[in-house]
Amino acid sequence: MLEQPLSRDRLYPRVEMDHPNGRGINLTVDVDDVDQIHATLLAVGHEMRLPLEERWYERTVDAVGVRQFAVQDPDGYLLRISQHLGVRPR
Repeated sequence: MLEQPLSRDRLYPRVEMDHPNGRGINLTVDVDDVDQIHATLLAVGHEMRLPLEERWYERTVDAVGVRQFAVQDPDGYLLRISQHLGVRPR
């Protein structure tokens, strides 16, 4: 996912555009068990850039749901770990 912020909310205020150069890149990684990966990363001390959440993204006639969280890798890339929850009417 390539994004440009329209407002200063959620992830963008925390990620300044300076070294390391990966900052500002948001990569989504689809997984089967987001809770297990989240627990593992917390157990080894990774800071969450976006806490684990359930979010529904509205489209024209429906909404797609995900459970997701975000961490930043050592090069500055923002990794959004995401599990698909399904689709529902809007």
